[in-house]
Amino acid sequence: MKSKHLFLRVKRDSLAFAAAILLFSSCVDGYKDDWTFSSEVQGVTLESPSTEGWTFTRNVDITSLEIKWPVVLGAGGYQVTFYNIDDPDNPVVIGEENEVVDKCTITRDITEDTKYKVAVRALGNQKYNNADAVAATEMTYNTLVRVRETIPTGTNLTEYFTANPIEPLAEGEEEIAYELVAGVYEMDGNIDLGTTTLTIRGDKVNHAKLTMKRNASFINRGAGLKIKFIDFDFDADTYSTSNSRGVVMFNSTEAGIVQQPYVFQSCTIKDLPVPLYYCNNGYALSSLSITDCLVSINTASTIFIAFNGQGWIKDLSFSNSTIYYTVPGSAYFVQMRGRTPSNFSGSGWSTSLRKMSNCTFYQIGTNNRFFNNVINSNSAVFFLEMQNTIFADCVVSSATGTEGVFRRICNAGNYGNVNYTLGYNTYYYSAVPGGFLDYDTSDENGRDHSGTAIKVEPKFVNAANGDFTLSSSEHIANRCGDPRWLPTTE
Repeated sequence: MKSKHLFLRVKRDSLAFAAAILLFSSCVDGYKDDWTFSSEVQGVTLESPSTEGWTFTRNVDITSLEIKWPVVLGAGGYQVTFYNIDDPDNPVVIGEENEVVDKCTITRDITEDTKYKVAVRALGNQKYNNADAVAATEMTYNTLVRVRETIPTGTNLTEYFTANPIEPLAEGEEEIAYELVAGVYEMDGNIDLGTTTLTIRGDKVNHAKLTMKRNASFINRGAGLKIKFIDFDFDADTYSTSNSRGVVMFNSTEAGIVQQPYVFQSCTIKDLPVPLYYCNNGYALSSLSITDCLVSINTASTIFIAFNGQGWIKDLSFSNSTIYYTVPGSAYFVQMRGRTPSNFSGSGWSTSLRKMSNCTFYQIGTNNRFFNNVINSNSAVFFLEMQNTIFADCVVSSATGTEGVFRRICNAGNYGNVNYTLGYNTYYYSAVPGGFLDYDTSDENGRDHSGTAIKVEPKFVNAANGDFTLSSSEHIANRCGDPRWLPTTE
């Protein structure tokens, strides 16, 4: 360890000397362009960078962050650590811990909806007898949508938004968030979200718990909506399936093309008795995604996503999620009218995507039902991607035992023209002799001919009680299904 420290100290001194000779105008080794001034900082214990003058610059797709801090005169370098602090009691280091750098900037990988902290400590310089700073300067940063209001635990959300109607976006705003802290909430009536693009989120680590009562629904008017980090439960004694047609409903008297995304992310939804989304008018959505969600549905006739009438979704995706019926589902999983992008003049749409990746589906759409008219007869404009996904006891014809998931997603006879990508999926049917349908048969009736399908029973620990932990070595090796049921990897 002593030789390593000596190497680092020699490296710092060499870099500092080179910076002074070259008179860099930018921050390089902690010296200004006037090296005679910086050399006057001698024989002191340095202070770490000031909290003033920092810049945080992220790229457009929120995957990379550049951090710059102010120069410390007389420093020989900086010791830097970058943390994820979603759980402040258990920070996670991103990148190299205690990295020694000879400039005032680093770049780190980042993701959406995440809280970060960077710690920078000024290192001394033996040439000028300057000692390391005692403590690092710490600065925080996050990639969360800006909060307009934080709603305290114990609040009835219906009453809150009735008393505090959602205001339009201010100049320069594209989206705002309402944040629910860790705790319990209830909602017992409709909430009109207006035409403001919103995120409604709980705490990423300790989700808000929301009990839905009576006719509780979010009424959306075509402005985009993201719901994240909230666990939903439905009060069996009071929730009315006759008065509430869906968790998110679209205004029944309006229509339009919506370019902003609709998202359910990292939510647990228990005993869902109505569609998650319900639309019976002409709203056409650019994208709708279900990501990192655990959803149980306790009514066989419940359609998970119901777009009736003229309603339509251009890009529909499910990822890293588990969706299952506690009783065999007899309803369509997704129902919408068969349309194409060309039906929506002025939208700029030309293709449509249906995507399922790393999901676990159980007891969905029995009696030949899964998707209904999601891909219509003009199927060449549709792209279908299904990868590392498990379909268990879904879409079985009790009479013939011949219907399969892939065929139903492609709307029966339209699979021949669909642009599809399939990889490492499982289609398991416990009621069918042999357990499998959708593989390598001599006909072309919508089977998986990718050669990658896993023809082994998933062997869930206890599917009947919602535990889909996998014990099949083939599925584990190929990372199939919702990652929450797979062992963690290094």
